[in-house]
Amino acid sequence: MELLILLAAFVVGLIFGRKRKMKYDFLMMSTIVLLFIMGYEIGNDKTLFDNLPSIGWISLLLALASIFGSVFLAYFLKFFKKER
Repeated sequence: MELLILLAAFVVGLIFGRKRKMKYDFLMMSTIVLLFIMGYEIGNDKTLFDNLPSIGWISLLLALASIFGSVFLAYFLKFFKKER
């Protein structure tokens, strides 16, 4: 059921985004709300914290690699855009 709600929200956002240009402030607030909800869901998951030692360092390395890769790519694209 939760997957259907997420899929519906994605489709509504896709349709809304195609119809009108969104302001930067709205996009920033949407991202903050999304991160808050994700953090709440992860923090509320008791089995995740119970199994945290068995998940291991690989999960931490994957998360850090994703963060650093995203920051690097954003910086690279910003640098590339300034060159034009």
